[in-house]
Amino acid sequence: MLLIKNAMVYDPMPLGQQDVLIGFDRILRIGRNLQAQGEDVEVIDAQGKFLVPGLIDQHVHVCGGGGEGGFHTRTPELNLSRAVEAGVTTLVGLLGTDGYTKNVDMLVAKTKALNNEGITAYCLTGAY
Repeated sequence: MLLIKNAMVYDPMPLGQQDVLIGFDRILRIGRNLQAQGEDVEVIDAQGKFLVPGLIDQHVHVCGGGGEGGFHTRTPELNLSRAVEAGVTTLVGLLGTDGYTKNVDMLVAKTKALNNEGITAYCLTGAY
């Protein structure tokens, strides 16, 4: 169980300062002055912090962008930390214009790796 106290909560509309109780990977309750008892309850004081829903990014070059001009024009692949720091918890990976230096096998492998790391990831296969 996780109890987040004193956060400025958005769902996505602003709810003001609230506590959020999370258990079994779900939000169980949102309210003021929530209490949770037991040894397995972690309490986080989020005073001055924002608590917002996870964002969905439906167009991510998870294997990196560019590349249609050859290998030297590629950009690095997505690291999980970059997505999470931006608030993204769900994404859709795609190849885009580069079917030359990247392929569907790479895209599917990277999507599976992101899921294993804890983010929800899907992919659109193929390139144009």
